[in-house]
Amino acid sequence: MSVDPSRRRREAQPWKPLAPERLRPLAPVYDNGCFVISEAGEATTWAVHHNGRWGIVYECSGVQILSAWVTEQDLPLHVLAEALHGDEQ
Repeated sequence: MSVDPSRRRREAQPWKPLAPERLRPLAPVYDNGCFVISEAGEATTWAVHHNGRWGIVYECSGVQILSAWVTEQDLPLHVLAEALHGDEQ
């Protein structure tokens, strides 16, 4: 079987960050920051939003014990409401 030179892959094209149907980047929904999920004694569970990603951090006596990246669906609504962009409390 021979390879037809006219069927070669085309050259890589430069990445275009804005699709034609989206003329400008989307406005941020949530502000970057740390938001308390729950507190009990010396333990605090935080939701951390950084550049579009959510993480959860468990802290005990000021020491970070456990952390993980999560999806928005994994967070309580009160945290999402507090983190809304432009939300003044």
